[in-house]
Amino acid sequence: MIDMVDPILDGLYSSGLLRLAANITRTHRLDKPDITVTQRSSLCGSCITIDVVFGDDVVKDYAQTIQACVLGQASAAIVGQQVIGCNATDIIAVETALRNMLQKGAAPPEGDWSALQALESSRESPSRHGAILLPFSALIEAFDFIA
Repeated sequence: MIDMVDPILDGLYSSGLLRLAANITRTHRLDKPDITVTQRSSLCGSCITIDVVFGDDVVKDYAQTIQACVLGQASAAIVGQQVIGCNATDIIAVETALRNMLQKGAAPPEGDWSALQALESSRESPSRHGAILLPFSALIEAFDFIA
């Protein structure tokens, strides 16, 4: 039997990415969110709904449901792990760094968001960038609500 592994997909879906996507957190819905945002990527059809509770202009509680590829799920998993305590400036800075990593070959985000480095393999797959950026786009829209 011939192993028909596609080297592009094999590199794109690393074991680290698969592990992130399999361990996504905050997948419940919040009882009383300050805002609920639903967004869909027009390119790939991925969809996310987030519930956010704010306090003092930072995220106090967060929940998400996402229907996306492994890349979108991995991105949402990282957001779920890091978003509590973030303000709009934090999220915009991380989204910008992530976008620059994907589109311009810039260095990945550092510090608490360094797990986003796992998504570097998707640079050469621009059709997947929408799914990866979706959790950030939804959060930025949620922050616009409280501005």
